[in-house]
Amino acid sequence: MDILIGCSGYSYEDWKGVFYPPDIKKRDMLRYYEKKFPIVEINATYYTFLGEKSFRSMLEKTRHLLFSVKLHSVFTHRREYSEEERTRFLSSLRPLVEKGRLKALLIQFPYSFRYSPKNMDYMKRLREDFQPIPAAIEFRNNGWKRDEVFRAVDEMENTALVSVDAPALPGLFRGPWESIGDFDYIRLHGRNREKWYNHRESWERYDYEYSEEELHEIAQGIKSMKNREKIIFFNNHYRGKGPRNALELMKILGVEYGSDGGMQRLFV
Repeated sequence: MDILIGCSGYSYEDWKGVFYPPDIKKRDMLRYYEKKFPIVEINATYYTFLGEKSFRSMLEKTRHLLFSVKLHSVFTHRREYSEEERTRFLSSLRPLVEKGRLKALLIQFPYSFRYSPKNMDYMKRLREDFQPIPAAIEFRNNGWKRDEVFRAVDEMENTALVSVDAPALPGLFRGPWESIGDFDYIRLHGRNREKWYNHRESWERYDYEYSEEELHEIAQGIKSMKNREKIIFFNNHYRGKGPRNALELMKILGVEYGSDGGMQRLFV
């Protein structure tokens, strides 16, 4: 099977001296990142509408790097959007689409987005509004873990249900470690139970490093899914724990990538 492993985001200052060389310039981070990973998940688009210029710059800095782009919060959290906003977001992706380097659009709904017939209709309409771009739908509320939802995702074209690894907390969507939809998309958030809800800064939630035993457990979950393309992102980004775990999972799964042998090591 084809397995693409990367990180949720790349331009973290606290990765310097851990993943990146300590003196690296921010403008050089993406170029360095591509030496280690074949794909990156862009999360800045959740907070702001990037223009075509931003994505063209990312393409110019890289040779083969693939991208997944997170949908803006106006679509998933506010859930009231205009045709102008939809068109604006789609237009920004044009450079990635033209170069064939956009693998997926991440549609991540918040915990407050609970299962209901009304929300099912919204989810379907939103997905339709961004066809034919491949998209992965992520739920945070466990109420969506039901056969009716799985069937609905299966019936959508170019769509996947995200399998999630997160803390084992009541009501939080985890798994399902099943191949639902047209491809597999996996997000690993860490298992920081204490800080998932009780945190001052958002990064505290993702301050977690998977053990070797946990990574082997995750690898088994991945292998239990269909033999087809898999896109896997580590979102436990604090202090470079995500890229370290991503490289370790590559080794466990026998995935070889890295123009400078970087699969085997980090900067320190």
